[in-house]
Amino acid sequence: MSYFTLSDLETLIPAGWVVEALDDDADGESDALLFDQVRTLAEAEVNGKIGRRYAVPLSPAEGSSLAQWLQHATSMLAAGLCYKRREVWDRCPYQDEIKDIRKDLDKIAAGDMPLDVGEERAIPSAEIISDPSRVNSSQVNY
Repeated sequence: MSYFTLSDLETLIPAGWVVEALDDDADGESDALLFDQVRTLAEAEVNGKIGRRYAVPLSPAEGSSLAQWLQHATSMLAAGLCYKRREVWDRCPYQDEIKDIRKDLDKIAAGDMPLDVGEERAIPSAEIISDPSRVNSSQVNY
């Protein structure tokens, strides 16, 4: 299951620019193979980071908050890749948001931010609860 579609990417990039960004053979149409490569790279970045803690690829319920977040995050990363492909990264209006998405992915991977309440972790967290030992005392009774 893909996290986003070409139409999701087209909502982020100016009209006609998607074709320019994904048309290496100059036929006036975006190349499906190039879109697949960009999508694969964006999804690999997300899966690579959250895969440290969760089983990937994720298959969230359609319309769920997790599905919406994955759609947004991967399509933003893909938009950034399109700007980089055409060597105009400095004109990408999403640079700050892409940095924030990457920070969130790092937090999710570290366990500092939950991915979604309903997702099962591949590597569960552990918690240690301890009390001072009552067997060995630091006080000596003579």
